[in-house]
Amino acid sequence: MSYSSPTAFSDYSERATRAEHVSRSDSELVSCCAARGEDALMAFSELYDRQHRFAAALAYRLQANPKHADELVEAAFRTLWERAPRYDPTHLTVQAWLLGLVQYHARATWSPLPTYPDIAVSAVGASASINAGS
Repeated sequence: MSYSSPTAFSDYSERATRAEHVSRSDSELVSCCAARGEDALMAFSELYDRQHRFAAALAYRLQANPKHADELVEAAFRTLWERAPRYDPTHLTVQAWLLGLVQYHARATWSPLPTYPDIAVSAVGASASINAGS
């Protein structure tokens, strides 16, 4: 790779730009996303890179199905993007907010398992008849 090639320069420029974003705090990245400026997508990408593993860890604990857990993480980050202008850094950290969004989406999609009272009653009745027959 030569120093005069445009590819080499663009690679260096991209790394330098990403390095600038690494030095920003999470709340600054959310503010950048809220402003919807030129570097909003890059800020969102950096925030995703930093926080994705925490959101995924929680989602996998809340959902047994990995596909559903991935959907929770996606929904949480989509909500973070949409609600970025409303984020208040004095209220809570970005990570706490994101994990709260994961929990919110888990509760919103959670449905209790169906119960089958007839099966439970039949099992109790069978147990009682077995004990009575002895």
